Amino acid sequence: MSDKQNEQVLCVARSALAELIDLSQELFHIDEHTAFQAMQRGGAAFIIRRQAEQDPSYKQLIPYCILQDPEGRFLCYPRQGTEKRLHGLYSLGIGGHINPEDAVLQDDQIDVERTVMRALVREASEEAGLQGHGMKSQFRGLIHEERSPVGMVHLGLVYTIQTRSELLKPGEELAGSLWLSPEALKEKLETESASLETWSTLALELIGQGM
Repeated sequence: MSDKQNEQVLCVARSALAELIDLSQELFHIDEHTAFQAMQRGGAAFIIRRQAEQDPSYKQLIPYCILQDPEGRFLCYPRQGTEKRLHGLYSLGIGGHINPEDAVLQDDQIDVERTVMRALVREASEEAGLQGHGMKSQFRGLIHEERSPVGMVHLGLVYTIQTRSELLKPGEELAGSLWLSPEALKEKLETESASLETWSTLALELIGQGM
């Protein structure tokens, strides 16, 4: 079994989310503080990933960050990382699971909001080579979709990160990445008969750039 399946990941009970959002919907424009306070009350905890992958009563929290430059272009790349269920699709999102080393504690409890932010900064550094001074993040809402195997056990915490293309130092997972305007992105997908992963399509809709 891979080390990834044995790692601990931050999760929140699906029942706790039901007090915050309508679970029959997929996109939520919601205040950042309100969202994280609900997760805090719901007892967010670290769970072995292989268990969380098989238990839809928990949602693994994933910061899902859309990178955009001052010209309004998005960073787009072909999926080829550890999540084999997404291979063959284009993505606009960087981010990943939240691990115990990301944890920020307050009174011996996980401070969900600060923990998520620490994980976001780490992922932006690891995947894109971005440092805190070279990016400006903004929380945009939640993705809760259950039509894909990935979505069944994950909750997307959507952020936009404003940065400049020259500050980017793409890691291995961003190989083949391009900066594309919304129009150029649509043309590329049509020309190649390619598709965006579900979360990227939903994230664009969430930030008002739906295709």
